[in-house]
Order: sequence, then C-alpha cells, then structure tokens
Amino acid sequence: MKCPHCRVAFHDKIQQHSYGKDRDAEWVMLKRECPDCGRFIFHLANLEEVIINEKNKV
Repeated sequence: MKCPHCRVAFHDKIQQHSYGKDRDAEWVMLKRECPDCGRFIFHLANLEEVIINEKNKV
C-alpha cells in the first residue's frame, strides 16, 4: 500500500472496528497507520467486501 499522505509505500497492518449493520450491509472501519509519517488511513467498508478481499489474497 502507498500512504495517501506522504506517498511512501509500506506493508499495512490493518485494525478492524465494527460499526453495526443496516439494511444494506454490516459496516467496518479499517484503520492503518503509516510507519513513515505516522498518520492514520481510514477506509469504511462492508464486511462482505473485506471477507472477499481476504479470500482473494490466499
């Protein structure tokens, strides 16, 4: 992944926080921290998207 703040590439370590379920999906916030500049990168995603992406990495 490339940091959107400093543009340095790094291997991300994701923390996942659940925010609940509505009629469309179950929502999670993915949080990463750039080891170079120390800034956070947040991504709101539905849980299905996260599970599909994890399966595709294997």
